[in-house]
Amino acid sequence: MRVLKNIQNRIKGNLVYGVHLHLKAEGDYRTEVLALKRSGENISVLKEDYIDSLEKLPKNALVSLNLTGTGILTKKLDSDVLENGVDGVLPNGRPEDFIFQSMNLSDQSKILVAIIRKDLLEKLLKEIKEKNLWVIDLHLGITAMQDLLSLIQDVNVVSLPGMHLELHEGKLNSWKRTEENKFDRYRIGSELLDSNQLLPFGAGVSALAVDTDFHLPEMLQQARKESYARKYMMTSQYAFLVLVFVLLLVNFLKFDALNKKHTELSSQLQTGRSLLVKMNQLQSEVDEKEAFFVKSGLRDQTKMSLYSDRIAKLLPSSVRLNCLELNPLSGKVKQGKELRFQNEHMLITGSTNYPVQFNNWIQKLKKEDWVEAIIRQEYYKKDQNKPGEFEVEISITK
Repeated sequence: MRVLKNIQNRIKGNLVYGVHLHLKAEGDYRTEVLALKRSGENISVLKEDYIDSLEKLPKNALVSLNLTGTGILTKKLDSDVLENGVDGVLPNGRPEDFIFQSMNLSDQSKILVAIIRKDLLEKLLKEIKEKNLWVIDLHLGITAMQDLLSLIQDVNVVSLPGMHLELHEGKLNSWKRTEENKFDRYRIGSELLDSNQLLPFGAGVSALAVDTDFHLPEMLQQARKESYARKYMMTSQYAFLVLVFVLLLVNFLKFDALNKKHTELSSQLQTGRSLLVKMNQLQSEVDEKEAFFVKSGLRDQTKMSLYSDRIAKLLPSSVRLNCLELNPLSGKVKQGKELRFQNEHMLITGSTNYPVQFNNWIQKLKKEDWVEAIIRQEYYKKDQNKPGEFEVEISITK
């Protein structure tokens, strides 16, 4: 309920200008303005620059209007006279030509009635509207003081411009016009006001604190509704813009977070791709080296070492080994061509002066179960003064 009340107050406006127009016979008027602001349950006067004309008010300002002076008739009548409408106040007057308001007095059998011609009020309201101001409340004469008199502290007489009010127990007892402009100061709550500020202050307080419009003429009730509708539209548009801003801000923050995540994942993806390329390169190198080991027979080093030991063990002392090639090359090495190896082969070269012992050694090798065949066996002597040379190629059992 409190939130709803705050929304309603915001729509109706928390800032009101209490405006007192003292109408003169020449057709112009004297202006007194007081700015009042509502904050929660408190109403305070804004200390603004002195405003002495309607032109100095901001555009689309909410105005609570108080009218005194020429054209405003104030009378003290019996309280039951209003039962007959305007006829009880102006016996010969036409009801549709006048607007009147009343105010209770300390004597409950009497009331104060303030009257203005309707055409004069319409003229004033039209002039004010042309200045882009919204009149949301109206008080004729001293009726704006009705809710203030009981709040004025330790005072029985209140001086207004051109008028003295006599109080009794916080209510108006009587009043009289005077040419004397006596300016006193009055304490109302936390505010200290001059005499000329009481009427605009009372008008402004009434607009902010009193949530009724029965005292307003029909033309002003409609204007008041229009001003509230306009304020509602502006508040709705403001709320909509705030909502759009919040949504855009949330989307921006979400987009920024997603963009950062996207950048992070893209970086990880690029790193992963680089690592994958590197891994493929390393795997290719491993495969090439593995293929080389397979082709060269180096994977079978343990077996080849055993066979080499057997060859050395069977070798007679008269035979000398020069070279033992395991899985020798097939053909000559040529640039740009792939190396080919004779797997499961041994190529033995050496020298000896004793061909018989060499042949005996070959026969022993043939009997080894790991020797599949002696593919090539050559012995030749190039120089009679030097040992003969031999080449033996052995095929190994798979």
